[in-house]
Amino acid sequence: MTSRRPLIVLGFDALDPGLVTQWARAGDMPTFRRLLETSASGVVDNPLGLEAGSVWPTFTTGVMPDEHGQFNAGYLFDTTAYELRVLTPAERTREPFWAGFSRAGYRVAVVDVPYVLLEEQLNGVQVVDWLTHVRTWPAGLASQPSHVAGEIAAKHGVNPFTGPNLCPTNDAAVGSAAEIETFRDHLLWRVDRKAALFSELLDRERWDLFLGVFHEAHDVGHMCWHLHDPASPQHDPALAAQIGDPVRAVYMAIDAAVGRLLQVIDPTATLVVYISHGMAIEYTATRFFDDILFALENAYERPHGTAPRRHWTEYAAPAYRTLVPPAIRRRLARTTPVVSAYHHRHMDQLKRRRFFELTPNHATGGIRINLKGRESAGCVAPGREFETLCDRLAADLTEVVNLDTGRPLVTSVIKTSDLYPGPMRHALPDLLVEWEKSGPINRVASPKIGTVVRRYHGVRTGDHVQKRGLVLGSGDGIAAGPIHHSIRTIDLAPTFAALLGVSGDGFAGVPIPEIAGLITDRARTTKGQTGQHALGI
Repeated sequence: MTSRRPLIVLGFDALDPGLVTQWARAGDMPTFRRLLETSASGVVDNPLGLEAGSVWPTFTTGVMPDEHGQFNAGYLFDTTAYELRVLTPAERTREPFWAGFSRAGYRVAVVDVPYVLLEEQLNGVQVVDWLTHVRTWPAGLASQPSHVAGEIAAKHGVNPFTGPNLCPTNDAAVGSAAEIETFRDHLLWRVDRKAALFSELLDRERWDLFLGVFHEAHDVGHMCWHLHDPASPQHDPALAAQIGDPVRAVYMAIDAAVGRLLQVIDPTATLVVYISHGMAIEYTATRFFDDILFALENAYERPHGTAPRRHWTEYAAPAYRTLVPPAIRRRLARTTPVVSAYHHRHMDQLKRRRFFELTPNHATGGIRINLKGRESAGCVAPGREFETLCDRLAADLTEVVNLDTGRPLVTSVIKTSDLYPGPMRHALPDLLVEWEKSGPINRVASPKIGTVVRRYHGVRTGDHVQKRGLVLGSGDGIAAGPIHHSIRTIDLAPTFAALLGVSGDGFAGVPIPEIAGLITDRARTTKGQTGQHALGI
């Protein structure tokens, strides 16, 4: 089927759309400036409340989180063990769109799409966990066919960030000037190697679908935002003056890499550029939200003002859960006696509680109700008891004040089933809590919980707040100009299907007409007269 016009999709994980448009218009990202001027472009609305961990699974499956069930990257909540664990192939409810394209006879090449599993049968090539922000597989780089991974490692190298953490950059030291410069240089190397592999694959074969994702903006945004944004509480003007802005350096490198790729992409191809979501200063209560919930639960059981009672090991819980991913926690629990004792005590305590934190991301808090018939030790009855408890939690959380800003801790508490009523809603948190993020969140208080203090134990200074992504489409029959109607993440997969002439059955979204070639010639002419445009990111 190689006679059909190729489809090239370049993805960018957490490349902030606002910075891209700002620096493109200023001429600092000339490749993206050219793309913005010559493409149909539109803002993409991500799934509410579950942005960071669910946007890529939603992109790859073409259905919402209550259909695919992935609210936190590649993790699922184990209702027996009361902890997050890695999704297994058998538990996957939806396959990625390229698997269907492959079965239809199309040749596909897919590299480093976040939070996906390897397809056992594929008409083409798939690479996972090479130069990524988070690994899906503990072993790292893998491929289908299997020999491709070894060839990539031998020719292009392996991820310079190593360690037991499934999010390798969390293991990187980024404190001193030398450490930050090394971290930045590793990311610049990764951008160069990723572009080199993409160029090699594009030169090797005329793929029906080529899909490759850059992750470096995600890593530098988390770890170096304090050097980019003077408003960050961790900003060090002297250090920033000494080493510059690593975020800017990585963004410029990505722009140059895309420029290289445009020189080798088949001129007859349709090009789609997809940016998933953005970055900003990390202001979050997610890291100690369970302390707040624990205090609330004690307030419900005891007179107001009575201090919560916890075993001493529980005070290490927020740092432990922040710094150590689920897969590593389980490994330590099996091999380290002290960690094993803490791990089992913590899980046993969760089983006795009526509600607890189920982290969807740092941008939004999540609450899981210990529901009878769903959790193995459920103690809250479905129906009226469940609804009453959810309403009570929502009301009490709105009373909590951030003592650092004097403002409410939360802007809203959303019942998840109101947004996501689908068949996999049981895999998601029951309540989603949106933080008020105008300043640091380290000390909170309310009449019911007293004062809860928890300092940040992690290494990140930036996190996701952008609920919107960006899509650009260019090629024969696609007119440049803004797309004014709403675009959802679930609309991308059916757009790709329409471009390739594949059935879009099974996708929840609809093709983007301006990119999929579904608008009239007259509409194209009108849009082609718009020239450069504002995106409103």
